[in-house]
Amino acid sequence: LQREKCNAERFAGYQKLCLFGLGSMFWASASEVLAEIEKEGKAEWINYCFIYSAIALVLMLIGLAASTFPESSWLAPSLSGLGGLQSFIFVLGAFHIGSLKFHSYLDECLYSMIATTVAITIYWGLSVQDPLVNLFALLVIDRVTTV
Repeated sequence: LQREKCNAERFAGYQKLCLFGLGSMFWASASEVLAEIEKEGKAEWINYCFIYSAIALVLMLIGLAASTFPESSWLAPSLSGLGGLQSFIFVLGAFHIGSLKFHSYLDECLYSMIATTVAITIYWGLSVQDPLVNLFALLVIDRVTTV
């Protein structure tokens, strides 16, 4: 009974994170972010940002569906958690790109975006207690130690 309550709270949290990310995507408007990049003269960033925005949108929608219907969704904890993580990463990216005009060196913004994304991903992987994250970590560790 306690475990079911804990899982229900976890899915409710993932659902809120996915809704936050989706709201941010449409409130901050991905097209406005792309326009800001174009204005700063970083045309090579536009393709990558568009591709990531599309992937993040799909993952957040899948995460929202998985957290809304955890009993019938395939890999519900993993997919809803992945949607929540993408929400964080998208908001961080939108913040960094939205603040490009305040940076004297555009590469600083890129490095900051990469560093914060890595930090959030590491924290998420260590704290989310998702079996898929643990499996992925074991595969990475095995790959690193055999090379």
